[in-house]
Amino acid sequence: MFQFVCFCICIAIIKKIAGFDPKQGWGPILPFLFVGLLLSGFIGLSPLFVLILIGLLFSRSSEEKKPKKSDSRKKTDTAARNASPAGKRTSSKRSTSQTGGAASYPGIPSASKKRRKIVADFNETHGLNLTEDEIDRIVEGSYLSADWAEEIRDMTEDYETISAWYANGTSWLKAYLSAFQMQSISSDFQVQEQIVFDSFDRVFSDICRSPEQTVEEAVERINRKYLTRFNETTFTIAYRFLESKGKKYPISFAPLYSVNEEIDDLLEKYSDRRTVRPMR
Repeated sequence: MFQFVCFCICIAIIKKIAGFDPKQGWGPILPFLFVGLLLSGFIGLSPLFVLILIGLLFSRSSEEKKPKKSDSRKKTDTAARNASPAGKRTSSKRSTSQTGGAASYPGIPSASKKRRKIVADFNETHGLNLTEDEIDRIVEGSYLSADWAEEIRDMTEDYETISAWYANGTSWLKAYLSAFQMQSISSDFQVQEQIVFDSFDRVFSDICRSPEQTVEEAVERINRKYLTRFNETTFTIAYRFLESKGKKYPISFAPLYSVNEEIDDLLEKYSDRRTVRPMR
């Protein structure tokens, strides 16, 4: 009877020390019990002592096989930081630019919804024909680039005429948004500049081939063929932009002295004056 009680106590201790798992059953422990009982008979040691010793050895080997929680948690955290939703590494440079000057640009709110409302209201007021997706890309670009943030700030101002908006900042982009009914917008401002150049260059290379052709004739032909909304002012801005990039097309500017003077006057008038419209 005493031996049976000792045997039960040994079994309980082995289960506790070795970390008995009910899902695995007695399979991993039975060999140790059998070997322990044999050794106790051969070397004359107490069965309780031998079984406890074997249980300790089994428990130590089991712990070495288990992965450390801290290591697995560290690997998980590292993977979460390095992986983007698409499975690519997130650029630290891009994260820095998002939290840089563009995210808290002076003169415009930091919330994307409010920035979007500024662009949407200006788009509706001046008929720029920007789509919902294009407005979203402008807002996204304002967090990546101070140039796009500046464009949104320009949209918060009140202008006596649309020409005053052209004269405020990047006239080439504003002329493009106004003249083309179907635009292509990129959140990358350098890519946007290339898009505008290619668009202007395409229509000018097709229409402006004769030095005897007047601006009025060229504007009419461009608008009729490409369904654009160029006028003498936006045409002149586009021409100057292409010229600054090394592209000069033959065209007669004789009737446009008044237009050139108007643009210069507007540039001078609005260079030091900025009336910010209150936020709604």
